[in-house]
Amino acid sequence: MSKLDQDPNASLSIMEQIKQLIRPPPNEDEKMMQRSTNTKHPYYRRPGRGHNHDYCDACEEGGNLLCCDRCPSSFHLQCQ
Repeated sequence: MSKLDQDPNASLSIMEQIKQLIRPPPNEDEKMMQRSTNTKHPYYRRPGRGHNHDYCDACEEGGNLLCCDRCPSSFHLQCQ
């Protein structure tokens, strides 16, 4: 395969490719419109499944843990 066959931007003109490279990042409203409503965060809590670790990610011991809502990490208050 040639490089032109592999490049998804090969069909765009040079000016269009430059515009894509220098365009400003999307604002929050544009991000929300681009995001699909059916996609869930990879760590979305599923019923019946354990979500967070049963041990502290810093000291690797159990006990009273603070669990992150966005990832599977868990920590003791004093280990944070």
